[in-house]
Amino acid sequence: MRDDLKAALRSLRQSPTFTAVALTVLTLGIGSGTAVFSVVDAVVLRALSFDEHDRLAVVLEHDPTGKSVFGSGHTTPQTYQDWRRMQESFDGLAAVSNSSFQLKNENGEPAAVRGISVTWEFLPMLRVAPILGRNLAPEDEIDGRHRVVLLSYGFWQRRFGGAPDVVGKTIDLSEASYEIIGVMPRVFQYPVAAERPSEVYTPMRARNEDKVRGGSRNFNLIVIGRLKNGVSLDQAGEQMNRVAEALDREHPKWSPGRRARVITLQEHLVGKVRSWMLMLLGAVTLAS
Repeated sequence: MRDDLKAALRSLRQSPTFTAVALTVLTLGIGSGTAVFSVVDAVVLRALSFDEHDRLAVVLEHDPTGKSVFGSGHTTPQTYQDWRRMQESFDGLAAVSNSSFQLKNENGEPAAVRGISVTWEFLPMLRVAPILGRNLAPEDEIDGRHRVVLLSYGFWQRRFGGAPDVVGKTIDLSEASYEIIGVMPRVFQYPVAAERPSEVYTPMRARNEDKVRGGSRNFNLIVIGRLKNGVSLDQAGEQMNRVAEALDREHPKWSPGRRARVITLQEHLVGKVRSWMLMLLGAVTLAS
């Protein structure tokens, strides 16, 4: 356990947010165990404030033999389209992919902007809506259409001073012009429990070659779904695994032997934080 704790602390040192919480946990170690647990509970549970977050799940592609870790649970645009078409367990599936942009700051110098590309279903699935403007729409994903972007609340405040007329203005990201269509709520951030959450949200546009199985295989998508009423996590996992098996038979050379598994969104987003906090809690308990 000592080696695990050292590794956890090394990781925590790279994240000021998590480190602050860790120090709080250790400080509270001299007090009651209840107080320590309340901090751990807050980190793990308050991170997901989405409506009925227990119904939100992530579908991960994996190799059950353990021989390949390629993709780390991510899937391809082609497989995502098949999952969306063939699944029966979710109200719908959305895809998320990390992205980054360059933006000139006030001094004209390039600055990195953190972002994610999402399918239009992403925010409705989380039951989150912009406080200004509109959400993404299916037509925003059409290749060749003018580019649009949603801003995080913090980025809106820093870059535009919270100007209420920001919707309709344009912003240059990586030398491409994007129309601002909305601003996200102050309390919304994704990924949750992240030291550096996304600042901009752009629609995911699949290239033509990524729409067919003969195209490139880019394992760059995380797939999120909201379970239908009456469907359990285990039932969804079994059904999605049958879908993966059917796709394996249909496209044996695409990603042979790979299957699907379903976990909660909470486990996907804060599972690592949970492990760190529980190890710290264990260390505090042993020291007290």
